[in-house]
Amino acid sequence: MFDDEDSLFNRPIKKAQSDESEEESENDTLASSVFEDSSATPSTSSTTSAYDEQDSYLSWQEESEEDSLDASTWEEKNDKQENRLAQTLKKNRKKYIKKLFKGSEEDYLDVLEKLESKFIWPKVVSCLQKEVIPDYEIDMTTEIMVQFTDELEKYFND
Repeated sequence: MFDDEDSLFNRPIKKAQSDESEEESENDTLASSVFEDSSATPSTSSTTSAYDEQDSYLSWQEESEEDSLDASTWEEKNDKQENRLAQTLKKNRKKYIKKLFKGSEEDYLDVLEKLESKFIWPKVVSCLQKEVIPDYEIDMTTEIMVQFTDELEKYFND
């Protein structure tokens, strides 16, 4: 449709009528003719352009769904890694919640998350001594606290 001499910028835009639907159709034809094979007719170009736009939208939508699936998969893996400590202490979970954290499962999980973020045993001990024991008024000499500490030590040193 365009010769080398003829460019989009030098070509005058014709307006057939002021009717918006015809104007949109002309703009679609013009846009599609620039990006498609010059042998295509205006009516097929317009139709093809509409299909291309729909395909483009659908592929974008599919990518978005894949991204959200990837994100949810990543979050699940991340949750599993974060909850490894909780899984390790699962056997005595109820006992720890009841006796060390006054029945608050939320506090228990917060403490485990905080301890998990310390990564190494010396930092965990420091956190227990400076934050957990004073904040939750835990008697560190009780049998349950000794058991809790032993399990933590095993987890972080293995």
